[in-house]
Amino acid sequence: MLIKILLFLLCVVPETDTLAQEMMMNYYETQNRVDLAFQEASALYEKTREPFYLKKMFGYSVALANNQDGLKYGLAYLSREFDPQVFFALVPILKNLNRLDTLLKVLEKSLYSADSLSVFLGYIYYLQGKNYEALVNFERNKGFVLNFPILISAYLDLLWKMERKDSLYSYLDAMHSEYREVNFLKGLYYRLLGEREKAIQMFRELYYKQNYRDENFLKVFLQLLDEDGIFEAGDTIVDFLLKRNPFSWDVRKVAGMHFYRKGDYERALSELLVSSGLLDSDPEVHYYLARTLAALGVNNDALREIQIAIRINPDSREYLFYKIYLLLVGTKVDEALREIYSAELRFGEDAYLFYLKAEALNSKGDKINASRNFLKALTLDSKNLKRYADYLVHARSSGIKVSYPEFLNRALSVANSRDDSIFVSYIAMDVEEYNFAILILEALLKSGISDPVQYNNLAYALAQVGRDLDRALELVNKALEAEPGDFHFLDTKAWVLFKMGRIDDAMEYIEKAVISGGAEDPEVLRHREIIQGK
Repeated sequence: MLIKILLFLLCVVPETDTLAQEMMMNYYETQNRVDLAFQEASALYEKTREPFYLKKMFGYSVALANNQDGLKYGLAYLSREFDPQVFFALVPILKNLNRLDTLLKVLEKSLYSADSLSVFLGYIYYLQGKNYEALVNFERNKGFVLNFPILISAYLDLLWKMERKDSLYSYLDAMHSEYREVNFLKGLYYRLLGEREKAIQMFRELYYKQNYRDENFLKVFLQLLDEDGIFEAGDTIVDFLLKRNPFSWDVRKVAGMHFYRKGDYERALSELLVSSGLLDSDPEVHYYLARTLAALGVNNDALREIQIAIRINPDSREYLFYKIYLLLVGTKVDEALREIYSAELRFGEDAYLFYLKAEALNSKGDKINASRNFLKALTLDSKNLKRYADYLVHARSSGIKVSYPEFLNRALSVANSRDDSIFVSYIAMDVEEYNFAILILEALLKSGISDPVQYNNLAYALAQVGRDLDRALELVNKALEAEPGDFHFLDTKAWVLFKMGRIDDAMEYIEKAVISGGAEDPEVLRHREIIQGK
């Protein structure tokens, strides 16, 4: 009936033929008869020269997979009028053809390089890797970027790549958008900048208040929650993902990684095996299967899985280094050393590789060369406090002369938070530099920080040097008030009482330490023998 009316209008009322043709074009479009819609649009453009019909011809050409004509019409349209929809549709076509310069020239010759639309020029430069030119054009009107999530993503990535962290901070703090995708990006970059609290806050807002359920967002949010040990909330996200997409290998992998980080290795194994069954070619699945199996004590199966991961991705240092670690755990030291020497030829000097080599040499009884490799690992990774512990603890246990205060002061100089400072005190106690540990722990106490472990460690250090024993007893009692069943704290109290000469009381608390979980702890058992006078 509609076609009859249109034909009537064309034949009886000639002055309405343009309107009728446009109605016919729209009709064909709704019927998905794109070839006929294109013919009508082409005829209308020839008759009117209106850019609107060029835009239609572009869209129809792309729908018909006629990219060559589509490019012609799209570029012609943009040379007359700018439309972001046409621009973003042209970009991937031209990028695949390596012809982005064509679009760049069209925009540069037109009026669209004005400040209001300079961001589109910036986007093309960004895709071409011309970072400076891209930044200049983005900065001309960076407020306009907020209208398009794809431009925000490009601008943030550009600032990150160019290490403009101050600008990135400022832009993120000032950025306000109604798009949930944009706020997800904001949280991601806060995370990259180390602003975990801000990232978590953004993600909580998106998840709980804005009900954002994009799968990529959920995966990142889940990882952040796991890193902070908020596993119960992570369980909820995993349940949602599994219900929505139970046959996705990627969702199963993410679930497996979550349960691995949670310490639920049986559930992790189950999910990762399903993921591997759905897609066997993802090396990360086999890597986490290896880690899970190792945690379950199935070392040979773990080695098999890590070898599969390496076969799929032979360029991964992480996978190869984990294989070496598994070989060392399995006491296959000679094989581990062969892998280490091969990795050194491939990757050159690497701090973790020196650490693995040190562990291997130490297993073979080569204490001197092990110490040298621990020191090389420390030199290459001097911001990592664990490397100080590796080197100093090995030196202490091997009887190698080291200036402990020098290295402990160096470790303390790189510590920039409470946790780091506490870790340096752990190193000091491990190597029996109790006076150094006392200085750090006392400083933490003066700063207003209180923690049961901190009280316990300070009490133990004071007992070891035989100083302020009454205060040491008060400190360990504070620790026990917070956690009365902790066998480490009970052991410390027994040790303090022993140092005070209160042997019967010491005997009572060392037995409590044994009963409370310290029956297999070497330190508890050593203290028990000393207190018993053996």
